[in-house]
Amino acid sequence: MVRASRDRRSGFTLIEMMMATFITVLVMGGLCAFFLGAHRLVQGAYAESELSIQLRFLREKLLFHVAPPHNGKIWAGLLSGSGIGNGSVVENSFKVRMTANGIDLLSGEPCSQTIELIPDTGIGSDGATARWFKNDGDRVDDQWPRKYLRPVPDYLPADWLTDSEVTARNIFFVTLDVAMNGYRRGERLVIPVFGKVQEPGTGGVFHGH
Repeated sequence: MVRASRDRRSGFTLIEMMMATFITVLVMGGLCAFFLGAHRLVQGAYAESELSIQLRFLREKLLFHVAPPHNGKIWAGLLSGSGIGNGSVVENSFKVRMTANGIDLLSGEPCSQTIELIPDTGIGSDGATARWFKNDGDRVDDQWPRKYLRPVPDYLPADWLTDSEVTARNIFFVTLDVAMNGYRRGERLVIPVFGKVQEPGTGGVFHGH
């Protein structure tokens, strides 16, 4: 007499499948959150470093070489500038107007320079209105594809000038504010007028803004 045998196959129950799926979803969600967080951290660190570099470049140009070297001469910046006549070096909170000396590389003699720092506007790489500085007293950078004082696209100086302290204290401020990928970085330059005594305010020379 032949007895038929029934094959028994092992498998997962519905509850076991649901638990395995739930654990898999938890693990994948944790991994996605980790990689997204790491990506945001790296992106933020990159943006902060780039913004810091852009601000440093712009700050160094404004303070020491507000115009690019040209015609065999090297030009000074705002730290070496003085007022023209008896007028304020900041006109109507809009323009920094100063006189300074450059150096003729061939003769080594000083040469006169006029600084007229004003805000300029245009279209940024994202199609939005962009702003930057230009030296209206020396338009040599107009012949170049990129303005000398214009940062890399999307690194845009924002607030310009304040002159509330300059008349009485021979000091003025230039506020820089740059942005990239949702990150912002700003700083304020405190610039004394060359050859003048900077009188402190009630809380010191930097008090106020």
